[in-house]
Parts: sequence; structure tokens; C-alpha cells
Amino acid sequence: MAKRVIASIVLDETAKIKQMWIENPSFTVPGLTLATQNAQVAQIQAKEAEIDAARVHLTGLIEQRDGIARELNDWNVRARRGVGFTFGLESPQYKMVGGTPPSERKPRTARAKPAG
Repeated sequence: MAKRVIASIVLDETAKIKQMWIENPSFTVPGLTLATQNAQVAQIQAKEAEIDAARVHLTGLIEQRDGIARELNDWNVRARRGVGFTFGLESPQYKMVGGTPPSERKPRTARAKPAG
């Protein structure tokens, strides 16, 4: 399985190598050129811009979904209360819609008072 690379770290390393290469123009590696490096950096930066735009879009969609979910939750709470009022808090209908009858609720426990 391929090792996961983090683009920002790769770009930082690339900048250091590029600076060294500029300061030492006699440095060569067969098959590698600054032009190729620059082209790949530009490709990564373009993809990062696309990813950022997609994240903004996704964040908007998530906020829209969560807003609708809050409205639906309010609707559910009101409906559950209505079922409890209509059929009673101990009714099977109340349990069916997710209500917890008072007889099944855990009793409150008193907190220990700090000594002092």
C-alpha cells in the first residue's frame, strides 16, 4: 500500500530543494528539472484551489442539511409531546414514537455535598 503524502509538507520540501537548486545551478539529477518541478507545483496549487472551493460548497450543504434536521427535530419533539398528551405518557403509542414513560426513567440521584 502506498504511503500517504501530505501536500503541504511536500510543497515545503519542494521549496527548500528549489532554493538549493537555484543557489547551486551546477546541481543536476538525471530526469529532473526545475521546469518539471515548477509545473508540478502549479498542478498541486490548482488542485488545492479546487479542493478549497469544494470544501466551501460542502460546508454550505452541511449547514443547510443541519438546519433542516433542526426543524425536523423540533417537529418530532412537538409530535411526541402531542402523542404523550393525547394517549398518555405510559401508553404504547408514546413508547412507539420514542418517548420514555416516567415509570422507566432513572430516578435522580443526589450529588454528594463536598465536605468542608
